[in-house]
Amino acid sequence: KSFFRRLLITQLYKLALIPRNKKVIFQNYDDFNEINKFIKIPLSKCTFIKGSGVDLNLFKPSIKGKKEIIVLFAARLLKSKGIYDFINIAKNLNNHARFVVVGDFDHGNRDCIDPEDFNRFVNNNVVEYWGFSNKMHLVLEKVSIVVLPSVREGMPKILLEAAACGKAIVTCDVPGCRDAILNNRTGFLVPLNNLNCLQKAIESLIKNKKLRDEFGKEGRILAIQEFDINIVVRKHMEIYDKNNIFLS
Repeated sequence: KSFFRRLLITQLYKLALIPRNKKVIFQNYDDFNEINKFIKIPLSKCTFIKGSGVDLNLFKPSIKGKKEIIVLFAARLLKSKGIYDFINIAKNLNNHARFVVVGDFDHGNRDCIDPEDFNRFVNNNVVEYWGFSNKMHLVLEKVSIVVLPSVREGMPKILLEAAACGKAIVTCDVPGCRDAILNNRTGFLVPLNNLNCLQKAIESLIKNKKLRDEFGKEGRILAIQEFDINIVVRKHMEIYDKNNIFLS
């Protein structure tokens, strides 16, 4: 079933990318390389824009001092997002920090974590569950570290928002995630499926406030330079103008 779905999607991409006057926007270079395996697109026809942008006036560093360390996982509660890795590390480190999950169950997705299984960890005080939130700027105000051990992303918005809020980040060296941070400057990139490296990275940030602050400051600078929604909108409008696309 997976093979035929991929075959169908591949053919649809080929059909969509036939026009000569096309302009294709990619959020990361891995997606560009993947698409070019079955249809060659000249670089002159491509633009790379990192995500949908972040409102830097809304997502900004908190001026409130935090007494306790909160480590956040914010995503749909899918196995491929790394929720079980986060839980397993919380088992080992929750005496040193609070481990919080924010996100919703995607019940129609076979990759969704079993709610009963997840609630067992919550009831046993391994992690806290704050539910779904559409006000992530308020959530990020309270946390110290953001963790996303996902297997693959396009451009994970939570990491862009975390950088804008001056939060240290730990994520996996995979497409999308690696494009959202500067390794050893705004956060740590760790190998995929390496629980030991992931735990060491999180633990080092829990124990080192100076390092958290340094990563946070660099993250805010990166967000201003690359993730600002005004920059993203301007880049899109430039594409429309150059290709004579008029929106009413």
